[in-house]
Amino acid sequence: MDDATKHSFDKQEFWQFSFDFYQSGQVQESCLVLQEEYGFNVNLILFIVWVSQKNPQLIKPEQIALLVEAIEEADGWVSEFRQYRRELWRRISQASENNAQDIKQALLDAELTLEARVQQELIDFANQHFSSWPHRGFAGDRIELDFIVSENLDTYFRTRFPGKRSSLWQLQRGLIEQLIQFLAQSRRL
Repeated sequence: MDDATKHSFDKQEFWQFSFDFYQSGQVQESCLVLQEEYGFNVNLILFIVWVSQKNPQLIKPEQIALLVEAIEEADGWVSEFRQYRRELWRRISQASENNAQDIKQALLDAELTLEARVQQELIDFANQHFSSWPHRGFAGDRIELDFIVSENLDTYFRTRFPGKRSSLWQLQRGLIEQLIQFLAQSRRL
């Protein structure tokens, strides 16, 4: 395959998509339920959604497993820091600290820095292992987008819960609908 047909994934583009999409509709709420109740990685969910609409390809279970492995260390840092942040925030809130909001924001900023590291690991992995995918461009229509994102999220969700669970399916459908609305509003679909 020549260089003209190889695909490169951009960290800043992924970060901006994640930031904008996460804040749209019920995406944040759905992602946090998937993280807190089911143990899924929000950055990996956002990556799957982003890469699925950017260059629609089906992601194989082996590729999902490799993505999970690629971010394992950085994601561990995020998880540990998140627990520390929550505990510290609880203690600061109980102490009625005057600068509590400033401290909370500093802790959230630090967590975002660690989240950016996880996203960098995903992009590095994708550029190393997914760059040979033929570049097809953005999903051509709503039906194709719906199918690709649904299949790719389902592949990730089945890695943790092999049986189809209705609550996961509802969250997955909600994310896809939010994506379609988000892309339509931003004139990308």
